[in-house]
Amino acid sequence: MTDSKAAMFHEIDEQVKSKLAMKRGVKKRIKVILEKLARRICYRILNASRVHLKHYNGSSALGADEFGRDIADGVSKYLELLRRRGLRINTFIVLGSRAKGSWKPTSDVDVTIIGNNLPEEEENSAIKKILGIQNPWLQAPRSLCLGIEPSGCCSKQEFLRRVEKFDIQALDALCYGVVFYDDGFWQEARQKLHRMEIDYGFENAELKKKLLHV
Repeated sequence: MTDSKAAMFHEIDEQVKSKLAMKRGVKKRIKVILEKLARRICYRILNASRVHLKHYNGSSALGADEFGRDIADGVSKYLELLRRRGLRINTFIVLGSRAKGSWKPTSDVDVTIIGNNLPEEEENSAIKKILGIQNPWLQAPRSLCLGIEPSGCCSKQEFLRRVEKFDIQALDALCYGVVFYDDGFWQEARQKLHRMEIDYGFENAELKKKLLHV
């Protein structure tokens, strides 16, 4: 293994270790429990069922939620909402367990949005995140109650910089992400990753193995 490849994989391993530790932490467990409760309250009491989503029939790549709704249909409606709000989107990707096929009905929906007029992400309390008020521009209507979690949203230039810095969320998007919309940028991003494979001397399969459980 070359020194550059070893240094790259070390950086990735450290990020993966930190991410997994965060997922197993008490704060994350509490957040997940509260989010599940919030979705149920939203769906049952606030009558989210009036928002029509297709019933999951087993063929959707992203699976179903705990109410039997097709997540892919819900994500499509969320994307339409963002466009109506005037966001100029280059690429829209679904990540995490939904993209990797390891989802559960209660799994949230991790998404990354790449565009040129996105609002800046802000650090907010867990309560604000659960209530969906940390960034109203990127939030689905609460009536959808899909558990959509937008993160890592940025411009095309910033996304390419994150790839160069071995950011595991950007790399995970390139290795496993399900692209819901793209204006051609994703090919540029994939070419960037391919050049890195040549420069650092690694194979895509090696990278995917390291990112499998992120």
